[in-house]
Amino acid sequence: MKNLFLIVYLKNDDYQYDQWRADFDADSDMHQMFMRGVIIGKIDDRTAMVAAEIFDKAGRDAYMAATAERSANLGIKNQAYAMIQISAD
Repeated sequence: MKNLFLIVYLKNDDYQYDQWRADFDADSDMHQMFMRGVIIGKIDDRTAMVAAEIFDKAGRDAYMAATAERSANLGIKNQAYAMIQISAD
C-alpha cells in the first residue's frame, strides 16, 4: 500500500475548484476500486490537494490512463508525492 499526496493544478480559467470537486465526487465509485481514506482540500480556486491510500496501483494507473485525455482537455495537471508516516501520534 502506498500513501499518495496529490496537488491538482487547474490551468483553465473556466474550470475551477468547485467544478473539479463535483467531477471528482461523481467518480467516487471508480476511486473506491483503487484507493481509500481520501482527504480533499481546497488551496484556492485553481488548486486542490488530495491525500489517499492507494491499495491497487494497477487500478489507479488504468483509471489515470482512461481519464488522461479528458484531464488534459480540462487543463488539469497533477503533481504526485509519496507520503510516509513519521510519528505515531
